[in-house]
Order: sequence, then C-alpha cells, then structure tokens
Amino acid sequence: MRTVKTGSGATAVQIVHSSAPRVATLPPLGVLWCASVTLRLVLAAYGLENVRPYRVDAGRNNEHWYAGTGLVLRRYGPFRSEAAIGYEHAILGQLRERGWPVAVPVPSDAGRLVVVDDGRRYALFPRLAGRRGIPARPRQPRELGRLLGRLHRDLAAVPAAAPPDTFPRILEMPADPAWQRLDALDDPALNGLIRRTLAEVRTAAGSLASGRPGVQLVHGDWHDGNILYQGGTVSGVLDFGFAHPDLPLVDVAIAALIPGVEDSAQIAAGYFGARSPTEHELDLIATAQRARGLGHVAFFIHRHAGGDHGALDQIRLGVDLLLRAEQRWPALRAAILTGTTS
Repeated sequence: MRTVKTGSGATAVQIVHSSAPRVATLPPLGVLWCASVTLRLVLAAYGLENVRPYRVDAGRNNEHWYAGTGLVLRRYGPFRSEAAIGYEHAILGQLRERGWPVAVPVPSDAGRLVVVDDGRRYALFPRLAGRRGIPARPRQPRELGRLLGRLHRDLAAVPAAAPPDTFPRILEMPADPAWQRLDALDDPALNGLIRRTLAEVRTAAGSLASGRPGVQLVHGDWHDGNILYQGGTVSGVLDFGFAHPDLPLVDVAIAALIPGVEDSAQIAAGYFGARSPTEHELDLIATAQRARGLGHVAFFIHRHAGGDHGALDQIRLGVDLLLRAEQRWPALRAAILTGTTS
C-alpha cells in the first residue's frame, strides 16, 4: 500500500478511477440487466437516458446498477432519510479533499446529488477501479489495521454531529427499541440466549462508559470486503453508510470479528502500532464485538416483527456472530497481546 503525507499533514492514498467514457457495454458475469421505466427516468436526470442500466448482484442495504462503463447508480433503502444520505455524502466529500480514494456523488443536470423518483432516493457515483478484498481473509491484515488508524486520524477532523437516524453507537445497542419486540420470536431457546447476552453487554457497556475515550466519526463497517485493490495498492474505500459518531475501537472490533484469530490479531497490531492495548481497550473490543452481533439481531427483529419471514435466518446469523465472538475471545485476546509485542 502506498500512502503519502500532503503539505497539510493529511493522508493521501493513491486514487485509481475508471477512465472509460459514459457508454453502455455488455455486463460482466454475475450482473443482471434491468431496464425499468423508473431507472430510465432517474438516469435521464443525469443526461443518461440512452444508457442501459445493469443490476449489480451486491449490497445488503442498497441496490446498485452499472450505468455505462464508468458509473454506478445507487438506490437507497426505503428507510434511509434524506438527512442521513446527505450526511454520508458530506463525509465522502471531506475525505476526498484529504486524498482518500472514495467515490463522491455526481450531480444531476439540475445540480442535485440525490434524485427522488416514486418515493425512492437515488445517487450516481463514479465506479472506482479495483477488486474487493475478502472479509474473512484480508490480503494484508496488519496493513488493514494501519490504514484504519490513518482513516481515524482524518475522520477525527470531520464534524461528528449526525442526524437522528444515523447508525447508533455500538455500546448503546442494548437500549435499541427492537428488544421490546423480542417476544415476537417463537423460539424460547433463541429468545433466552439473546436476553442473556443483552444483560451481559448492558452491564459491560455501563462499566466501560466511565473510562471510555472520546467519541469521533468512525467507518462503522471496516473489513477487507470494503477495500478495493489494484496492483497491490488500495484503489478505493467503500461503504460509509454505517459511518457514525462512536468510539474508534468499535471499528477495530468489527474488523477483527470475521477473519481468523491470527489475521484479526494482525489487524489490531497494525492499528495499535508499537504499543500494546490496555486492559480497558481489550475489554471494550470484546464488548463491542458482542454488541455488533446484537445490532445485527436488532435490525432483523424489526423486520421479523413486520412480517418478513426471511428475517429469522438473519437473526440466527447474528446470534452465531455473538457466540463466535464469545467463544474465541480468549484466543483472540492472547493473540492480540502477542502480536502487538512482537
């Protein structure tokens, strides 16, 4: 990874854009063609009414289409507010000014960054070059941790005030209103496990709150799958939809949740650098990992209570994350301490 310091001290990472013109091409494998009237009307707002959009089979919260060779059209989830979208766009703009390889939205012909059609919100972005990493097997885990540390230093300069519907702070997850609907789960064993973990995380979060470091803007979903690589160099940083004010170590906890123990420890070692984490920091990482699993459960409890029958599988996936975090924490803790002292 190549990074340089600008004259102002900001971090600059090599930016690689796709330079191809705005023309339609055949989609790559794994891409579905979609040519709805709505999408054509949205693209017309950008002067792209003759471009055929192709659905990209990626993303959990938003939908995406290739719009020609060098552009990507995003349709935001139905519950994402205009304020939250504007907040994300503002973060991207400030990071771009500091040299980060992020995609900032392209204005429509009327100068709008968000186009609304049939009650849904859309934005057009340049398509960054490169291939995504793999969340469970990061290419260079220690470098991924170092990159996160540099990102946090630049995010600390971005105002942290956020709209009300921004992703909540991780340690506040036990207060999520979703838990009032927990009885909607017709599975006593699952219900009991979630309630036990909620009580434990609530207690741990309360004890950590008194000595916690300052809150700042964090990425919210830091893993190798949100990094683009080209020729061994970082060419893109993706998915700031979960960016929110929180404890910086929350990003470390999330990054170290999915990879194997050794890779996760290397991510932490890259982040902490030459020093070892304190006991308080280790406790915070452990609690934040479990709280992250609870956040996944809470989101899909809302969906399950609303009649989404497929949400139950996602709730079980969140519980699996909880159990995984609990069971492997002793080994991960030891590996972090070993990795940061070697």
